[in-house]
Amino acid sequence: EQTFNGLVSIVRNTNGEATKNLSGPVGVISMGAELARNDQTALLVFMAVISLNLAVINALPLPGLDGGQMAFIIVEVLSGRPVPQRIQESVNRAAILLLLLLSGSLLVGDIEKLGSMANVMEKP
Repeated sequence: EQTFNGLVSIVRNTNGEATKNLSGPVGVISMGAELARNDQTALLVFMAVISLNLAVINALPLPGLDGGQMAFIIVEVLSGRPVPQRIQESVNRAAILLLLLLSGSLLVGDIEKLGSMANVMEKP
């Protein structure tokens, strides 16, 4: 439910607040490292939540992910013929490009957050 609510808030984002709370791989590793230093039990819960979130997102009917492949199979079952390979490849390429752009922007945001944290820590 939390994953779904988070996705809905990102899609409905009108004031930019939802995107401020997004983290890419650097942010996730940073949070995990902080939990590892402070609370081993919380780290295990964090890893379980990340794993479940990845499973849910992977199952969404988004092209380029497993759910997207399931969507193509459902279309094939309903229509009685497969979606042409060229269309599947084009849709998957476009989706993967968008996912890579999103990942890149999250990575840049993570690096900016780390830079601002370093500036805060340097000031006396």
